[in-house]
Amino acid sequence: KSSAHVIMTLNRYNGIFSWLAYETLGLKPQYISSRQARKSVGITIPKGADAKACVINFLLANEPQFKIEYTSHGNPVPGTADRADSLVIAKAGSLLCKNPS
Repeated sequence: KSSAHVIMTLNRYNGIFSWLAYETLGLKPQYISSRQARKSVGITIPKGADAKACVINFLLANEPQFKIEYTSHGNPVPGTADRADSLVIAKAGSLLCKNPS
């Protein structure tokens, strides 16, 4: 699948879950970008750096429960960056709930 197809699928799911949250719980979803999420948890991405690698390295250094596996070539196994991004978004969402602005 192309990355555009994956993004479109994720957008559809996001729309469905946002609608369900609003309809069933009466909660208006509050959206946060990956850049905002990273900043809120203390991750900085140097100009020109690989954001996914920076996020993974930050989590490895700061989240003892975040463990990863590597391929035979020494790269993180597929899905690692997605897990890392999910954890960052969850942590940012938790901070947002504790400190709404």
